Amino acid sequence: CHTLPIGIGPNAVLSGPISMTELPDGPNGEKHHGIVSVDGSSQPHFKIPQLRNIYKRSGFNTTQMANTNGFGFLHDGSVDSIERFLSEPAFDIQNNQELADLVAFMLAFSGSDLPDGSFSNPFEPLGSPSQDSHAAVGKQITLDSSNNTDPVLLGLIEVVRQQAAQGKIGLIARQNTAIGIRGYVLVGSGSLLQSDRASESVDLNLLMASASNAEELTIMAVPISSAIRLGIDRDMDGAFNGDEILGCSDPADPTSLPGSCGQPQFIRGDGNLDSVRDISDVISTLTYLFGGGTTSCEDAHDSNDDGALNIADPVQLLGHLFSGAGELPLPGGTCGGDPTVDSLGCDASGCP
Repeated sequence: CHTLPIGIGPNAVLSGPISMTELPDGPNGEKHHGIVSVDGSSQPHFKIPQLRNIYKRSGFNTTQMANTNGFGFLHDGSVDSIERFLSEPAFDIQNNQELADLVAFMLAFSGSDLPDGSFSNPFEPLGSPSQDSHAAVGKQITLDSSNNTDPVLLGLIEVVRQQAAQGKIGLIARQNTAIGIRGYVLVGSGSLLQSDRASESVDLNLLMASASNAEELTIMAVPISSAIRLGIDRDMDGAFNGDEILGCSDPADPTSLPGSCGQPQFIRGDGNLDSVRDISDVISTLTYLFGGGTTSCEDAHDSNDDGALNIADPVQLLGHLFSGAGELPLPGGTCGGDPTVDSLGCDASGCP
């Protein structure tokens, strides 16, 4: 007896020629799926549903020394992997590429996009929902200066965005920047990305246009249930990765939350400590370097975060202000501590 969407017997019994009655759940919420024996035998033969919920079965492989997931594709584990199962003569596989294509197809072919059954249709009875892997999951597209206007790649990303906007998959982005790796996740049905800092968001098209050889951007399709974790909040503690780094906590530890860090707080490049970065900060740094000026926060002048104060720092700040050179290293334009160890200090700043 099979049923959509997952090929398992329904949690119902036939109560009339065109109707079915749902079986009550067990004390722990478990479903009691009906098993039909059409010949009335008290000992019906069971056929193992080898390809149901492949994502749970995958991972067990006898060619590996260790396995952390999966239990094989027969009841006794004698067929360990989906590729071994599909290599049986019944499938008439001609070469490794055909096998790889069929494996990819089966990993993407399951239940969520198939129609539900109905208690009023005994030929398509309602079963339990299944989980699957959308065909797009795992697709990665990396953009840089050479291809960030390529219509083929942009069109493919738009297809992924549309699938994510419909709630079928998640879309995340990771970008190498001067201040470290930044993460983003698509939210809503448009093109808005939430960044790994709670106060920041950006349009997907603008982010793609910013991709360069120095700041590559990778777009990835992921399971929708994993998008937040993979994109912006690794430990799922509600504090986004970027905010945790600024707050001197561990993005991988849910018990570690952003705090004051016990470090002096400053804004990178804010040489005159007025909480605004502009040409006056360039002048302030030049005055400190060459004009006998003083400062109470050397870290704020260290625009390139190399642990030394020299002409490269005002040049870096000028590039950020007027040439689109990208954000300065952490803490960037927001108040935070210095994530790198150096001899520079900060006794006072424009931070509250």
